[in-house]
Amino acid sequence: MIATQATADRALTTLPPVPADLPGWQWEIDLTTGTMVRLAWPAEGHATTWQLPAYAEFMLIEARAIVAREAEIVAREAAAVAEVRAEERTARTDTIRDLAPATIRRDGGTQARTGNSEEVVEEYAAAMREGRWRWHDGNRLIVFGDDAALWLADGFHRIEAAQRANLPTVPCEVRPGTRRDAVLYAVGANANHGHRRTRQDVRRAIELLLRDE
Repeated sequence: MIATQATADRALTTLPPVPADLPGWQWEIDLTTGTMVRLAWPAEGHATTWQLPAYAEFMLIEARAIVAREAEIVAREAAAVAEVRAEERTARTDTIRDLAPATIRRDGGTQARTGNSEEVVEEYAAAMREGRWRWHDGNRLIVFGDDAALWLADGFHRIEAAQRANLPTVPCEVRPGTRRDAVLYAVGANANHGHRRTRQDVRRAIELLLRDE
């Protein structure tokens, strides 16, 4: 039985205000019962378990634990980015090459995002078709190559856009390395440039790093 709005409103009035240290969180009620509530963080897709209003303090503790885990994820990504940047400052033997998109492998789990943004891909593709795209240093694809394959580490939106724009080749910085090197580089990519990462992208990057340990 679905609870009436009046029942839901009465249940919500028994709950304490959301504390200032939980910005973006809000109380939600299960309208199928009108009695179970939870704390939710809609912007980041998190929520506590459903409980009775009397257990509000336990839900506040649970919400703070979620926030702490998210902060740890962000901190670990920052550390990973710093490590990648330190490695980049060491001597490299990069080669700038024009490669056909089809020759660059994207199927090895080297993408640190959860997926591509259709809007961003179309924006890039339009710029490429109209001749407005500039393949400067920050826009070249980053590829790691060994005897087996060329692995894309940075530029998943750009390479898909180039294919949609029917570009025969794309400028790439080819670095010596393996699929694992591409994964490690990808973890730090887009932290300070490119399409901004979502929180889900950050989580995937950390999961890739943890699986590599």
